[in-house]
Amino acid sequence: MSASLNPAAGHAADTPSAGIRPATLLLHLALLYLAQGMYGGFLAVAVPAVVRDRGYDLNVIGLLYLSMLPWVIKFLWAPLVDRRGSRRAWILPIQGAYALMFFGLALLDGLSGPAFVQALAVILFAGSWLMSTQDIAVDGFAVENSSPRLYGAINAAQVGGASLGALIGGGFLLVLIPRWGWAAAQCLLGAAMLACLAATWRVGRLGSATAAKAHSASLRHFVRRAGAGRRLAVAALFMLAVRLAVSMIGPSLIDRGVDLATVGWLQGVAGTGASLAGALSWAWIIRRFGARAALAAACLLQAAAWIGLAWAASRPGALPLALAVPLVLILSLSVSAAFVSFYALVMGWCSPAQPGTDFTVFQSLDSALAIGGALAGATLAKLAGYPAVFAVSAALLLLGMLPVARWLRQLERLDATAVPQT
Repeated sequence: MSASLNPAAGHAADTPSAGIRPATLLLHLALLYLAQGMYGGFLAVAVPAVVRDRGYDLNVIGLLYLSMLPWVIKFLWAPLVDRRGSRRAWILPIQGAYALMFFGLALLDGLSGPAFVQALAVILFAGSWLMSTQDIAVDGFAVENSSPRLYGAINAAQVGGASLGALIGGGFLLVLIPRWGWAAAQCLLGAAMLACLAATWRVGRLGSATAAKAHSASLRHFVRRAGAGRRLAVAALFMLAVRLAVSMIGPSLIDRGVDLATVGWLQGVAGTGASLAGALSWAWIIRRFGARAALAAACLLQAAAWIGLAWAASRPGALPLALAVPLVLILSLSVSAAFVSFYALVMGWCSPAQPGTDFTVFQSLDSALAIGGALAGATLAKLAGYPAVFAVSAALLLLGMLPVARWLRQLERLDATAVPQT
């Protein structure tokens, strides 16, 4: 493993802290992130495509991303989740609650105009609040029961489970809506969420209590840790490059003549397969070469895909599927690989005294950039076209690699000499 994943930076041992078998741990996490991926796929893939297909302006798509606000500010209540109750007490009831959210979405059938968008925004906001709170507990559970040698596999389970969930809540939904209608498709998602809850319940206990802490979890402890500013700078540069353009892929395909069902198959079914391939293959690469090298390789591949999409979007006429398919698949694989690599680094940066809080800070930053990036991407697409959005993302990745590489080397040296935190 890379030096940045030195146990001194996070865990004192190379075995799961609670004695949970690795296979059981990975199954737990895959199921939990599968459920979260259903909502994530609905918001990131289905909502932009459906809203655009109904004739709404691109700015409406960007504004709907404001429903992700709870993900941005969840760091404010992350210490409470770390301090109070068991992981199970947070995770399972909330999962049942956002299963009901999908049944609530079915009630929007028949609405149109501002009423549809307003009701959708309210439900999405409530769903984001529930899921962001559960995610704090899930991430804390993952870090508490992980070890450096499992970081790649755990993040592959996270990305893989989320990718399968995104297939159900995103691409699969887009295929079902034209055939079954909005209400039936949403009810199916609700049933899938309840099935996932039942499977998670039967797998085993999710920890009877939160881990004992030598101090009360707080944001102050995160800020005072050495290298906190550099860690956040690495996250910001990496995440902005992805978030600026990713929400514009579906609308760009639709505006170039690709029908909604085909977008669903491409971004959902085929894209999920590519994401799974990226997660699994990069888990091995992380274990073999380290998270820092794996992240660099994934970002180079991703930049190449954005450049290809920028060139394809600049071509006149309808976009040939023979060109769109490989580009979207390469992008799906590389984005998945990059997130597996990056969050393997983040797991090594988390203090075992407050893993949910520390991990949440980075995810809140990601969510803030997802909202800002969606709004900026939609605005840039209107002003300069889709090729400009994709080209800017590629430039951010390539130009940011040098400072990120320098900061990561500095953090490796810092973590290698750090006293384990409790």
